[in-house]
Amino acid sequence: LLLLLLLAGQQLLEHRSTKKGEHVVEQPTLPSELIRTATGTTLLQEEDLRVAPISDFPAESVCIKSLELINTHVYGNVNEKILLQRQSIRSVPVHECSYFYRDQQKVFWVFGLTKMVYAPDYPSRMCCGCSLS
Repeated sequence: LLLLLLLAGQQLLEHRSTKKGEHVVEQPTLPSELIRTATGTTLLQEEDLRVAPISDFPAESVCIKSLELINTHVYGNVNEKILLQRQSIRSVPVHECSYFYRDQQKVFWVFGLTKMVYAPDYPSRMCCGCSLS
């Protein structure tokens, strides 16, 4: 009777979560959340039960960060089971453009494959009949 009560009283709690880490290699003064959401070209994408750290990418900081992120996921919490790992490298074009307006040098950025523009210091919202958003 005691064994039956113990078995009936047990509950199985399952919690699934996604652990995510990101690393921007060449960080311009453009806000990083804009780079993360911009469209880009996927250079590498791996998905498996366990993925190996990237070791042959030209930018050494990518290899180091890949190793750090994988180690954090594998050894971060021993009470968690990894169901799947995925890593990818995405290239997002970023162009920094300088211009002069009323004797002041200003900067704006064109980024992503869709050529989004970030111009925080643009002098006005309306210019020559065109509207900037």
